[in-house]
Amino acid sequence: MGGFTNKAQANYAISAGGSTNTANALYSTVSGGSSNIASGTNATVSGGGSNTASGANAVVGGGNTNTATATYTTVSGGNANTANTTQATVGGGYNNKAQASAATVGGGNSNIASGTNSTVGGGISNLASQPNTTISGGNDNTASASLSTVGGGGTNTASGSSSTIGGGGSNLANNTYTTIAGGYNNQASGQYSTVGGGNTNHATATGTTVAGGNSNTASAVNATVGGGVTNIASGVNSTVAGGSSNTASETNAYVGGGITNLSQGLSGTIGGGDNNANSGQYGTIGGGKDNTQSSTAGTIGGGMTNAVRSNSTASTIGGGRENAVGDNSLYSTIAGGYLNTIPNTDSASIGGGSKNTIHDDADGSTIAGGVTNTINNNSLLSSIGGGWQNTVTNTDSATIGGGSVNSVLNESDASTIGGGSDNMIINAATLSTIGGGRLNMINNSDSSTIGGGSNNTVLNDADASTIGGGSDNTIQTNSLVSTIGGGAVLIMLSKQIH
Repeated sequence: MGGFTNKAQANYAISAGGSTNTANALYSTVSGGSSNIASGTNATVSGGGSNTASGANAVVGGGNTNTATATYTTVSGGNANTANTTQATVGGGYNNKAQASAATVGGGNSNIASGTNSTVGGGISNLASQPNTTISGGNDNTASASLSTVGGGGTNTASGSSSTIGGGGSNLANNTYTTIAGGYNNQASGQYSTVGGGNTNHATATGTTVAGGNSNTASAVNATVGGGVTNIASGVNSTVAGGSSNTASETNAYVGGGITNLSQGLSGTIGGGDNNANSGQYGTIGGGKDNTQSSTAGTIGGGMTNAVRSNSTASTIGGGRENAVGDNSLYSTIAGGYLNTIPNTDSASIGGGSKNTIHDDADGSTIAGGVTNTINNNSLLSSIGGGWQNTVTNTDSATIGGGSVNSVLNESDASTIGGGSDNMIINAATLSTIGGGRLNMINNSDSSTIGGGSNNTVLNDADASTIGGGSDNTIQTNSLVSTIGGGAVLIMLSKQIH
């Protein structure tokens, strides 16, 4: 029909134009170009140079040195491309190869689609090597398991069945249904695991998620790291939302953020802060620094260097600094302050202040505040409202409202000092009261009262006696139901005033 040195060497073969073209199979066609060969039945080379369509119904649209060698293969154009398995297609580009049934390379450079129904859209040196794999573009990406996908980026590998990498660089999704959206040097190696992005993150167990950040690891079933740096979620269903160098290492453990926090109790929570540690199940640390919570359902709201120790179930420190609820102090509370301590007492409370202590077996006792107040051993249900250096020892249901250096001692149950200074109720003086004043004392007399004043005394077995006030007044031993209203230096002996 035209051109020169063209050959049509089979029935119904056509060499329409160009030069040195050959159509040598039944119904084969070369439309133009140069040095093209259509050697398969119904094969077509539309143009270009040095192209070959050698498979039945194979098509080369144009370009240079392209080869379609199997049934229904197509190379649309480009240079040095090859489609060599049934229904394989190369759209264009350079040195691309479609080497499996229905495999497709859209374009780009040195891409290979070698899995059945695999696709490489474009880019450079990408490899889709298993059935139904897809690489959209980028460079040096590999989709090497059935139904795996790489959207783009560079040097990414999707080697788990149905795994996906959206983009980024040097990412590895190497288990079933794993996903990496992007970022760099991330790894999703647990079944159904996900890395959203960031750098050098690892989701290594079934259902794990690392949303982003840098050098984070989710390594237990359904564990999650939201972001941040160097965080680890290693407990089943555990979560680290963000921050730096935080660890949630037990089932359902949670760290919200902050730095160097460790949540290692079952369903424990650390909201944030710095270097906090929870090892008690259902325990909580809200924030702060260097706090330690070791009991079931214990709570530290914040502050610094506070501690709820082991076997102190449901005990609470609200805040402050260096406060401690010791071992075996169930349901106890320190609201705040500094250096307050409940060593071994149930249901005890310290509201605040400094250096206040409720000692062992003083269950249900309370110090509201103040400084260096103490409720000592075996003082059940006793209270100190505040003040300084007030003491209750071995006495149940005693109360000191405030003041300084006041004492209720030695089985003086249900006795009260309202305030003042250096007042004492001692030695089994039950149900007795000193309202205030200074240096007043009730010794071993039940239901006795000193209203106030200074240096007033009710001595042994003067039960139900009263000194209203004044100074240096005394109700002597065995003076029952006696009264001194006030004044100074009055002495009650056997109900007589001298």
